[in-house]
Amino acid sequence: MATNLLEKLTIQPRTSDLLTVARDAILAIRLHLSYRHSGVDSLGPLSRRLGSGEAALRHIHVASAMASIWPERFTLSPPCCPCLSHDEALLGKLIESVANDDRAQFDAESRDFLHDEARAALWNMWEWAIRPG
Repeated sequence: MATNLLEKLTIQPRTSDLLTVARDAILAIRLHLSYRHSGVDSLGPLSRRLGSGEAALRHIHVASAMASIWPERFTLSPPCCPCLSHDEALLGKLIESVANDDRAQFDAESRDFLHDEARAALWNMWEWAIRPG
């Protein structure tokens, strides 16, 4: 039994474990920050990846705004990596909660590290980013 627990704790979650909406959002953040670090405008590549310039702008905005909400430095894996960092895995769960309109699950996943106002802001940002209109 201890071996199974140890295996579960050491297995890194993968991008393929996420719903498409969460996987696309995390990849968009990875790409945006990689392009920005290289001094390249990410709007064109993200527009092609996400299907529209509006979707790309929404994801760019949320990625930038998250820096003021997330309580510590957010860890990202490289864009080509199939594994998720612990931050990305948690964000993926949060995005999936938003996509499923499951605020209770979102709050349960984020209550330990985000205060009420930050949780509400993060929910609203991702709702805006993935469900425009």
